[in-house]
Amino acid sequence: MAVMCAGAVDMQMVQPLIALFAEVFDIDPGTAGHIVSVYAIGSALAAPLAAPIVVRAGTVRMMQAGVLLVIFGELAGVATTTFGMLSATRLIVGAGAGIAMTLCHVLVIERLPKSLRGRAVGWLTSAFFLAAIVGVPTTSYLADAFSWKLAFLAAAAVNAIALVALLVVPHTRSEFPFRLSEFRSLVRYPGMLPGLTVFATYAAGYTMILTFFAPHAAERFRITATGVGLATMFGGGLAFLAAPAGGWAADRFGYLRVARTANSMLAVSFLALPFLTTVSGTVTLYALCALIASWRFTATIPWLAALAPPGHQAPALLLNNTPILIGMFLGSYLGGWFYSWGGYALTGLAAGGVTVAGTLLLLRVERAERAAEVPASGGV
Repeated sequence: MAVMCAGAVDMQMVQPLIALFAEVFDIDPGTAGHIVSVYAIGSALAAPLAAPIVVRAGTVRMMQAGVLLVIFGELAGVATTTFGMLSATRLIVGAGAGIAMTLCHVLVIERLPKSLRGRAVGWLTSAFFLAAIVGVPTTSYLADAFSWKLAFLAAAAVNAIALVALLVVPHTRSEFPFRLSEFRSLVRYPGMLPGLTVFATYAAGYTMILTFFAPHAAERFRITATGVGLATMFGGGLAFLAAPAGGWAADRFGYLRVARTANSMLAVSFLALPFLTTVSGTVTLYALCALIASWRFTATIPWLAALAPPGHQAPALLLNNTPILIGMFLGSYLGGWFYSWGGYALTGLAAGGVTVAGTLLLLRVERAERAAEVPASGGV
């Protein structure tokens, strides 16, 4: 949980700073938002490439290596003086975080029975959103009051604490060898490609809404980076409390049913968020999006792991990092274009549309599983 929380600080802290980066480096918010895309590229490439090493070295050792890479990237970011140099360091941070955070789920899948995986992933999701409660508001405050570089130093310190916590976790190795060439057959395994595509839609829609909420809030309501950080903290608090319940529901009622319901609720929220006219309504719905997203993610991770062939849960979840980060890349890149051209309204429309597509894909998968008389629920 410590590694997940620390990695989430690195992932989430730059979104509230988009407007600040635009001011410091004299660029427009749409261009500044591309820093999220760079992080996504690093993570999307590193996680699947690490799969053969994970099988040989063990999950815990590779988690340690990923956290070390994150710390190096954060410290290098402090030394940068241009937006291009900063983007390069975010590529390094993304690579390390992509490995370490994904392996948190792998560790749970490897060591717990299927009947408990939803709840376990729920607790990991709570750790992810704990970063929004404590880490992101803190880094936003440090950036507002002092310097964004101090925020990066704080993130490096949090990851150093997580690295120490990993030292007490026992090491294990997989009994199943894996080579990069086997990814082709893994993608062709029944249900894997639709499952991976669902995660891409998840990431694209949520990244669009999250990345450009800060400039929208600043322009429409004059909310500062600290204010956006507090709104993120509110949403993280709701998700932190609710994620374990979402995991329980997924174990009890079925992974796909919970994921589909939550995804439909998010689509409506994304479409409505840009058109709210009050600060209280906007912040409340923004926070509720985090809560609903925690249910969606908690339900879908163990479902994807259950689809993988025996002994290949780790490569499957590491591979899943690629569509997630491709979705993040497309969400931030296309979201920047939509925001520059049509404001947050067009961005919300695009995010809602992508999320609706994810819901339709989940429905299609569910119907196919029922037709094949394969249980779509968890705990089996």
